[in-house]
Amino acid sequence: LLFKKLFFFVILVASASVGSYKLNGNYAKISRAKILLASTSTSVADIIPTSSGNVPVREFKKVAISGFASSSNNFADNFVPLSLFAKDFTESIKVLTDNVKFARKRLVSPATVYSGLADVILFEEFDTNEDSISNALQGTDAWIAFNVTSSLLPIFAAAAVKSSVKRVVFAVQLQNDESGPDVCFSPICEQLSAAGVLYTIVKYGELRPMGEGKYPYRIVRGALPIPSLTRSNSPVGSFPLSTQDLYRVLAEAVDLPKTYNNVYGIGPGTTLDSEILIYMKSQGWPERIQVGLLMGDMMEKIEQKYEALLRGQRSAAESGAAPVAAPAAALPSSGFFSN
Repeated sequence: LLFKKLFFFVILVASASVGSYKLNGNYAKISRAKILLASTSTSVADIIPTSSGNVPVREFKKVAISGFASSSNNFADNFVPLSLFAKDFTESIKVLTDNVKFARKRLVSPATVYSGLADVILFEEFDTNEDSISNALQGTDAWIAFNVTSSLLPIFAAAAVKSSVKRVVFAVQLQNDESGPDVCFSPICEQLSAAGVLYTIVKYGELRPMGEGKYPYRIVRGALPIPSLTRSNSPVGSFPLSTQDLYRVLAEAVDLPKTYNNVYGIGPGTTLDSEILIYMKSQGWPERIQVGLLMGDMMEKIEQKYEALLRGQRSAAESGAAPVAAPAAALPSSGFFSN
């Protein structure tokens, strides 16, 4: 018993030391990120749907997902089913696949059994045509579709309109020649909106199979180009967008009202994105709040503030004036980051 107590004490001390080291090593970045975040007008009320206080609105209890289990591509990933199930109000998760046997074998694991997900997960085969998709979607409230191409998007949108779903989240992979500005799929958006289907379209480019939170990412407004590794301020040696970071965004966006009827782009982040992510994680904010803050133009505004701060510092250095003070007083505070 004494040995066990000593062992856990050593583990606790080691964990605390590692945590302190990481926090101290990023102290300056965290302080700067807090100041920059406080300069935005975003608040938690804009992010989390509430029926009373901070109780989440439980709108979409029966969710269909596609693109996460494909026999033809020899691919399956249970990150999104597990994330949806963790929301605690999902009654069923229907996996649309080209091969039920393959999907069941790859997605039903000890993690799904022990978590209870195996009790609510369903499987249904479908083809990528309008009738097959709309039939497979019957009885569901929402649909998250991953690995959608721009050529398939009109078919998926028509199937959504024809089915019973009230909410869709489409992750559309674009080729390099499609990743420029003003790619907003306006006819598709108008079609879905006219049918009363709440939509979110997330454009992305190159993906790399990696875990969540390994590298920074950037979410931008749909009218902007998809962030890419060729951006001038991308960190040296940065990697493409991680699959699980994209999956997290899709899973959290499904019931974030802020994202309804909007188009976004997502791609690799910069050192500034890394600082903001480090700060949010240091505060212990759940992924839902992190994603909610990042969806939209928040990072765009922060980057503008950051560049203005750097210009001020360079100007002061060149003129021999006193160093520019921390910009807390110069930037309007939302009150959200007061603690």
